[in-house]
Amino acid sequence: MQLIQLDNRGLQPPEPMIRILEILDTCSKDDVIEALMDRRPMFLFPELEERGLPFTCTPNDLGGFTLRIGDPDTAVSSENTMPAATLEDDVRTVLSNVIDPELGIDIVSLGLVYRIDIDGSRVGILMTLTVPGCPMSASIRSDVESTLRSLIWIKEVHVELTFDPPWTPERLNAQARALLGR
Repeated sequence: MQLIQLDNRGLQPPEPMIRILEILDTCSKDDVIEALMDRRPMFLFPELEERGLPFTCTPNDLGGFTLRIGDPDTAVSSENTMPAATLEDDVRTVLSNVIDPELGIDIVSLGLVYRIDIDGSRVGILMTLTVPGCPMSASIRSDVESTLRSLIWIKEVHVELTFDPPWTPERLNAQARALLGR
């Protein structure tokens, strides 16, 4: 058995995931990989489960996470065992990959996500769109559902659209304001 240590801090996605997958493809099944990460690499979890690899991902003292792959003595299930605030952060992070196709900006930066409810492996999203009757509503809703299901601990997703209160440009974060010239 060999311990392979990686420092993936400071790398932009998807580079940390690519580095880990490349090592997994070349190392022995008995090897253990320990990687320092800035964020929880939740998109990697389904791949690790599919390969049947035990893993843990825990907060570390450096302000990030330590991902440990291949050590059966420390592995835990993919069940939702993180504090609610961390889980909500994971949901927001993954939702930032859902792009409004008309504006080209993610739905979190646009301020479209009003509320996130987490109950075990069930996640409810209350969100809006920039305008009622948006022709892209079905597509955005589908993207939200499929993106959330990429988190291994989520088994059920419910997305509710509301227009009360209606969306206004004041909900934009600073990055979205800059992109839209506001």
